[in-house]
Amino acid sequence: MLMPPVARYMTMHPFAIGPHEKLSSARRLMRTRGIHHLPVMHDEELVGVISDRDLYPLSSLRVADNVTVGDTMSTPVVSVESQTPLDRVIDVMERERCGSVVVLGACGIVGIFTVTDALRAFGDVLRRSVENKS
Repeated sequence: MLMPPVARYMTMHPFAIGPHEKLSSARRLMRTRGIHHLPVMHDEELVGVISDRDLYPLSSLRVADNVTVGDTMSTPVVSVESQTPLDRVIDVMERERCGSVVVLGACGIVGIFTVTDALRAFGDVLRRSVENKS
């Protein structure tokens, strides 16, 4: 079975945030959009990623208003190309112990692939495998 590219299962056009934004802004964006990872962009350049896990230790609203995204973001950014086979992307996520990878295309960021996307892809690949055997 040919492994599909990550582009098939990634979340397209992810929301992003700037490194100078306050953590409270990141938390609010994640909560209102129901997301757990934000690429961090500075002058059209990908400089980091912040996840809801990065926010847990700083749960106090007062702290979140005084700390910037750039102070807590993860670097370097783990990224893959949009045509990277899904199994290789999952290997990268396991090796790097990360909950997401930023997906790059010819014009920059085209998506983000998270553990949630991986579970959806896994279910789809399993269903296709069973259907092909029937």
